[in-house]
Amino acid sequence: MVLISSSCRNVKVIVVIGGLVGAGKTSLAKELNRYYSRLNRRVCVLRLVAYPNVSYLFFDLLAKIFYGCKVVRYYRRAGVHPSTLVAKRIQKFSLLFAKIIFFVELSSLFLWDLYRRLRCFGSLMIIIDEGFVNAVANYLEILGKDATTVVSYVFKLAQKMNQKHRTVFLFVVADFDTLIKRWARRRCPIATSFIGLNHHIRYLKLMLFSLKLFLNSGFKIAVVDSSNKDVPILAYEAIKYVEDNVYR
Repeated sequence: MVLISSSCRNVKVIVVIGGLVGAGKTSLAKELNRYYSRLNRRVCVLRLVAYPNVSYLFFDLLAKIFYGCKVVRYYRRAGVHPSTLVAKRIQKFSLLFAKIIFFVELSSLFLWDLYRRLRCFGSLMIIIDEGFVNAVANYLEILGKDATTVVSYVFKLAQKMNQKHRTVFLFVVADFDTLIKRWARRRCPIATSFIGLNHHIRYLKLMLFSLKLFLNSGFKIAVVDSSNKDVPILAYEAIKYVEDNVYR
């Protein structure tokens, strides 16, 4: 590995990791955390998923009203988010309901950003697992065209962080055979009688569409392929990109 020069040790860096389900985002985040912690970079690791905190409770409550607590617990163990259950039951959100989701979600994102500032105060390296690309894909999955307001807010938040700090966006991919094997090994997300494999494939397409939106908006995103690679090799590629684009 290339060590960080002394002149760059006080540079604040944000590494945003997005990617396909099962591609290795969390494993990469852990490896980057270990590497930069050894260099005394004061690392802070966070997750940014669509429908955090307040929003999750909102959808969880609705799902329990529609299906009952036992059913919701089952699908939660299977890796199905309560928002998906609600969307399946309602099919098409009315404009009023979409506005309620906007309000709840914007509040959640604001609270997440406030939490990031407080939790990572004084940190020189912030690693965001999941990240903005994943969040946008989730909004598109649930709200479709009605997701414009929330997606715009996510883009503004990403642009603000990108302008204020040295920010690196990583997108982790893997070939479909590798993803299927990892899903089977993790048993998450699994195909059920309610959530079929087609649902997961559709979500992967939304992820790639979300990535395209970010690229078209001028964000520089490095795509790293985790197919047939162990975590240290994947981390090496990511670290090399970070140090080539931030510390030089």
